[in-house]
Amino acid sequence: MENTPAAVSKKEAAREALLARTGELAIHYYQELGFHCPEATIRACSDALGLHLSEEVIRAASGFMGGGGGMGERCGVMEAGCMILSVIFARVAPFQEPWPNNYLIRTLHSRFMEKITCLHCRDIQAMEEREGVDEDCLCHRTVVEGAKIIAGVVFDADELLKNVTEADIENDPKPFEDE
Repeated sequence: MENTPAAVSKKEAAREALLARTGELAIHYYQELGFHCPEATIRACSDALGLHLSEEVIRAASGFMGGGGGMGERCGVMEAGCMILSVIFARVAPFQEPWPNNYLIRTLHSRFMEKITCLHCRDIQAMEEREGVDEDCLCHRTVVEGAKIIAGVVFDADELLKNVTEADIENDPKPFEDE
C-alpha cells in the first residue's frame, strides 16, 4: 500500500476502528458478562483480531486474574497480551529466532507502562483507588486501554518489525545462553 495521505488516513482509520472495537468488546466481556480481566481481554482480542482462539486457550488466561490467582502481581491484562502476541508471533520450531515475539512483547510492556503507568495489579488498583475510582469500576480503564494497546501492537507489528535494527536483535534477551 502506498504511503499517500489518503492511504495513511485509511490505515489510521482502520487502526482506530480496530482499537475502538477491541475496547468495546473488552468492557462488554468484563463489565456486562462478568469475565475477569485476562479472560475479558483475551476474548475481546480474539474476537476483534479474528483469531478464533479455542476455549482451551482462552481458559488458560483465567489464572492470571488479580495478578496471578489474586496475588496482585503482574496485571492479567498484560499477561493476556503476552498470550495474544505469542499465539500470533511466537516461533513454532526451536531453530527459529524468538526475537520478533520478544520485541513485540517488550513494545507491549512499553506502551502499557506509558498508558497505565505500572504493571502490577495491586499498584494499578491502588492508583485507581487514590484517583477515587468507584470500587465497582476498578480496572475498567485498564481492561479497555490494555486491550486496545494489545490490538495496536498487533496492528503495528509489520511496521515495528520492519524498523528493527541489528542492535535491537543483538540486545534481545537470551536467557538460555551461557555467559
